[in-house]
Amino acid sequence: MIKNATVSRQGNAWWTAPCEWPGKTAFVVGGGPSVLSQPIELLRGRNVIVINSSYETIPFADYLVTFDPKWWTEHKKKLLEFKGRIVAPSKVQLFCRLRHFMKRVDPPGLAAAPDSLAMMKTTFTAGINLAAHLVGSGGRIVLLGADGQKDKDGRSHHHPPHSWWTFNSRRWGLHHEEMASLVAPLRDRGIDVVNASPGSAWADLWPVMSLAQAIELTTARRAA
Repeated sequence: MIKNATVSRQGNAWWTAPCEWPGKTAFVVGGGPSVLSQPIELLRGRNVIVINSSYETIPFADYLVTFDPKWWTEHKKKLLEFKGRIVAPSKVQLFCRLRHFMKRVDPPGLAAAPDSLAMMKTTFTAGINLAAHLVGSGGRIVLLGADGQKDKDGRSHHHPPHSWWTFNSRRWGLHHEEMASLVAPLRDRGIDVVNASPGSAWADLWPVMSLAQAIELTTARRAA
């Protein structure tokens, strides 16, 4: 481990995600292009987790989840300005300035232990798993950028694609398969999920709506 790195792993101890937002709503923002059509300012002041480069669109997020050493190398200087907490798996523990290290476990399903995140093909899975830890039973998760396809203008991301990234539509099928394995475990935990990614190809997993509709739903639930 790099000296002077501020991390929360000591010896064999891993950071344990708290139930920080009990029964509340967490917004998890992935890379899909539908984010560009959403009123992102509505997220300000809410509980937000961003995946990889989504921090460039939502710099005020509470958490950033990254599982990619190449991505970290490309963004670590920019992230000096990021005020939220950064979560990464054990395999990237040589990265300096990462604040929280968690174990990575293989899907299917969620990692039940609060010091672990499930992820194999897409970091979105890890972001959802972190949100599940943070909101606990009775909470809600709202997904943004969970498109699973290009938009009508041919964009695959709401941010510049990674420099090493090459388009492969088969990848979305693998992502869908991995995220589908989360549906039952989240339901069993009593966590409601909606997909605020209009036009998403993954409408078979969770209800699709706009961000404004998702927030209205959340507000109504809180008032009930």
